Amino acid sequence: MATLSVAIYMQDVMPHWALHTRDDFHDQVYQVLGSSRRFRYEGKEGVIPEHSIRLSKLVRVGTIKAEYFDAAKTTIADQAVNNDEAGWNCQYWVREAIDTLIKKELIEVDQEGIDYIDARVGKFTDELPGDRAEEEDENEENEDEEIEESEDEEMEE
Repeated sequence: MATLSVAIYMQDVMPHWALHTRDDFHDQVYQVLGSSRRFRYEGKEGVIPEHSIRLSKLVRVGTIKAEYFDAAKTTIADQAVNNDEAGWNCQYWVREAIDTLIKKELIEVDQEGIDYIDARVGKFTDELPGDRAEEEDENEENEDEEIEESEDEEMEE
């Protein structure tokens, strides 16, 4: 069994997305590179997204059974690159490739990962307006707990 993830890399203008598969023996990245109306497909073996300092997030979107792995790799490699539509980019290619894999029933979907990707496709950031607020709420809760703990320690002394 292999995992299928979306690797989100930070770059100057817009996050770059690529598909990533990992099984017990291989890591492979599938992506389109270039710029509007000049994209090209690239697949590379042995690429481990976590080794890149530009990696922002690796989002698991599904699993691929071993018997479907070769068909899934071929399907991804054959995914159309749209150089006709201005504004189309790597994020749309990744989402379209996932849709094709789902339609061909080659992956078992991780809905939480799909929802994360769907909320961000076409955006100039991988954060949503509520993401920072949730993070700030968690930080405030942690700070409150730390204050309570230090007050308890002071009272014990």
